[in-house]
Amino acid sequence: MLPRSRREGLTESNERHATAAENQPNRSTINMEDNKRNIVFTDFMVKNINISKVDDYMMINGIVSPTAAMIAKRTCLSHS
Repeated sequence: MLPRSRREGLTESNERHATAAENQPNRSTINMEDNKRNIVFTDFMVKNINISKVDDYMMINGIVSPTAAMIAKRTCLSHS
């Protein structure tokens, strides 16, 4: 809180804002917390996520699915 000599010229609203500003955490604390979160998140991702490799089934599925969807759409539209 501001010393009494500095608060005397403030209105009640300004005094509340000054008090609220003093209670905010400083930037270095926020950056340290963000860095800790980033490290924890990165460690979690590295430990728990498996990167899949492209195999033949994935390639066949990628080629056949759009074609099958177009055929299904055309047959549904032609029967309506």
